[in-house]
Amino acid sequence: VSERPRLATNDRTDMSVDEATAILQQAATLDLPHRSRYVAALLQGMRQAEALGLTWDEVDLGVGTATVSWQLKALPYNVRYDRASGFRVPDGYEHRQMDGRLHLVRPKSKKGWRVQPLVPWMTTALEVWRGVAPLSPHGLVWPNLDGRPTLAGQDDEEWYALQGSAGVGHPEGRCYTIHEARHTTATLLMELGVDPHVITQILGHSSIVTSRGYQHASQRHTRPALEKVAALLQLG
Repeated sequence: VSERPRLATNDRTDMSVDEATAILQQAATLDLPHRSRYVAALLQGMRQAEALGLTWDEVDLGVGTATVSWQLKALPYNVRYDRASGFRVPDGYEHRQMDGRLHLVRPKSKKGWRVQPLVPWMTTALEVWRGVAPLSPHGLVWPNLDGRPTLAGQDDEEWYALQGSAGVGHPEGRCYTIHEARHTTATLLMELGVDPHVITQILGHSSIVTSRGYQHASQRHTRPALEKVAALLQLG
């Protein structure tokens, strides 16, 4: 397993197109079951908690969309280490228990909800994956191989190992974090000249991209933008 990132205060950055492409090509060479999950990070800019919390009932392969409206989070117990004490849940916090402390929770704001178009590569990959994916009692798109929710740490370890096998790494000698894949999405979109409002819609109104205010971006704009990124990443 590759070395865990040791983050300095200001060394977060995006990876190059060549590095992102190398990672996806290595995932294909190794025939990794979660390959489409890495595409969700690099192409769709999905946060880790969003990807791990995505359920099949939020994916419409016929139309080619994914509704991002839940995140997989571990909620704290009311009394630390006391499972019988219940969970500490803020008032009005919508949540669904998955496994132990792991819950699907809504984003803090409805601005985090979005419908993402799926490029043809992703639609096809998810169709294939759905036929062979581990059975998840919760309908998770990318569960662990035993069908339970994938822990963030497990997801990280697989991501770091993939970079090691692809010969890709951060300039500071560590691995890129999965969040830096999201930075990469933002950078690629900006380099392609995509309108900042469209970028914030794709990324879920992230502070990665500063805009002059919110403006609704329809799929008429977001889909072509993602198709351009897919072409850069050689997702034919």
